[in-house]
Amino acid sequence: MKYELSLLFAAVLIALQMTGCQTHARRDFSHLNLVEVSGTITLDGSPLPDVQVFFVDKKTNTHSYGQTNERGEYSLLFDSTKSGVTPGEKLVRITSLPQGEEAVSGEGRVVQAKDKVPAMYNKETTLAVSIDAGKNRQTFDFELKSAKEMSK
Repeated sequence: MKYELSLLFAAVLIALQMTGCQTHARRDFSHLNLVEVSGTITLDGSPLPDVQVFFVDKKTNTHSYGQTNERGEYSLLFDSTKSGVTPGEKLVRITSLPQGEEAVSGEGRVVQAKDKVPAMYNKETTLAVSIDAGKNRQTFDFELKSAKEMSK
């Protein structure tokens, strides 16, 4: 009797796991009117690889995100499985640091890691874009300037 109950319990667990996976695969994002967003990011005219880009909704503070490749190209994700950005006004934050990254010095002290992207494009960003619900795809290229380049 215990053996049959164990088999039944195992079968129920497997069925639940399979159902959960199928439900996840069938999520409906159509009501969000997601727009595919991509582009290129450069710093002082050169492609900016391995940086994260966030489009943050000004009203809800939710965001879509992506990472640049070696050519500075990015495409944004709504979540880990779906690409796109919800329509509306967005602040754009670009950083070379994973969120919340800190570094430990040789003395064991925690110090803030240095971002290769100037603060005016991340913590103090003024970059803003408008995502148009009437479009399926939009491209936003960002030509960033370092403090050194701006002082020329």
